[in-house]
Amino acid sequence: MIDACHIVPFSISNDDTIPIGISLSPNLYRAFDRGLITIN
Repeated sequence: MIDACHIVPFSISNDDTIPIGISLSPNLYRAFDRGLITIN
């Protein structure tokens, strides 16, 4: 199972295209969404 998430929050970018998204497992998605892991 995979969840898609925005690298830059949609509320900031207003961009919903594929290049600014990433696929993560549900556990990593929740950690990323809460700021526990980041992408540099």
